[in-house]
Amino acid sequence: MVSHLCHSETLNSRRTVLFQEEFTFEDPSEGELQHHENNDPNSEHDRYWSNSGRSYYAAKSGNVSLREKENTLNTSEIQRVLLYGWSSSGRYIASLDQHFNDTVWIWNLRSSTPTAVLRHRHPVLDAQWDPFHERLAICTGQGTIFFWTPRASSCVDIPWKSFQASTLAWSPLGGILLARGRTSHLFLYVDLP
Repeated sequence: MVSHLCHSETLNSRRTVLFQEEFTFEDPSEGELQHHENNDPNSEHDRYWSNSGRSYYAAKSGNVSLREKENTLNTSEIQRVLLYGWSSSGRYIASLDQHFNDTVWIWNLRSSTPTAVLRHRHPVLDAQWDPFHERLAICTGQGTIFFWTPRASSCVDIPWKSFQASTLAWSPLGGILLARGRTSHLFLYVDLP
């Protein structure tokens, strides 16, 4: 069996959820990550906020276009995959390509369709799977680390404003994430959601 996994400009499957990074200057919550359902019947957006209120994911499914600005891509150019990796169970693949360098695609190999598409405000610099859990960590060179699991997604803001994560590495036993910035390193002890 051979499957072709294509990064398309349009998502049109109800099985695919787009998690769009949004930014706010307000602190909408004190404490744990909160999920806020949107009660507007015409909107499919739910909101997931981080503790500091800086970044959050807005989730949407159905017909979604990933191109919000004028398309300047050369369609004859070969699409190069910049980053990819297998989840610990081998059920999922995460991928990133040069045309959508701010977007991580998470593919379910059982259906050959994206399970989730995580779109960020800045280009993705690194994405790493936890070696023991179905959990992906993502950084964009900013002060936030993003996480995805089959059950949830979240944004964790780094408390040091000057720290900008550029590379990530999980400990060999999982559960501890090393984030590297320009001049320092940071360890995050990550609980499963």
